[in-house]
Amino acid sequence: MKRILLLTIILIRVWGAAFAASHLCVLSTTCELQKHFITVTEMPRLGWQMKADRNGEKQSAYEIEVRNAINKKTVYKTGKIGSTNSQFIKLNTDKICAGNTYEWRVRVYDADNQPSAWSKFQMFCFALRKNLMTLRYGMDGGRGLVFPYAAAGTNTPVGYQTSYTGTWTGSRCLKPETVTGVSGMTVTTSDTSATVSFDLLPDTRRMWDLRFTFRSVDVLGYGDLEPVLYTGRDTLRGKAVDERWHFDLPYYTDALRIGFRGYPGRFT
Repeated sequence: MKRILLLTIILIRVWGAAFAASHLCVLSTTCELQKHFITVTEMPRLGWQMKADRNGEKQSAYEIEVRNAINKKTVYKTGKIGSTNSQFIKLNTDKICAGNTYEWRVRVYDADNQPSAWSKFQMFCFALRKNLMTLRYGMDGGRGLVFPYAAAGTNTPVGYQTSYTGTWTGSRCLKPETVTGVSGMTVTTSDTSATVSFDLLPDTRRMWDLRFTFRSVDVLGYGDLEPVLYTGRDTLRGKAVDERWHFDLPYYTDALRIGFRGYPGRFT
């Protein structure tokens, strides 16, 4: 009878240890000390605040997960890292690319090595300045990044002009729930007849302004609709690469018009 009782006590103790709750929980997270959605121009520094349910408790390790905010696929995991640091944690990875929006979360381990629950996801847009220039096709053939500001209902910068047809909705990064790109704003349409146009050599140009032409285009965006380029009488279809569509034109030009294929759907 004593042997049976002893065995029962041991099993209860082992079972309880395996499912012990962490004495820490993550209250909030920050990216570059900001709790809201932000756009960063270099690998962000992450941080978090914790609460303990007993005196003297401290973090012994942490684990961070980063996923694409659009398709929700995990792109990077730190694994368990033994550290008491909880501020200015910089990710060491090449899996986070310019022009994409990401979500990250963290869980921490207490002094008994028990993990907490995962924190809520926080979003950030990664826009590396040095990588933005790689999207150009040379000073004589690329204008760099352009955005359809007219469709967003705001002013277009000096240097090129934009116009649009159809119905568009614009959003800015001032709204934390909005997934924005490297420009800090987006335009979205569900109208398959909608178009946006860019003119890199507008009639208002000055004689000493740089003249830009191009024959390659990347359309950065996502959605159910497929972007196409209208070139005179022809309609060009591009190649989907990650969250962009790549187009090779048969000739150099200084203007383009983008439309869409598919129904129903939307594109941002």
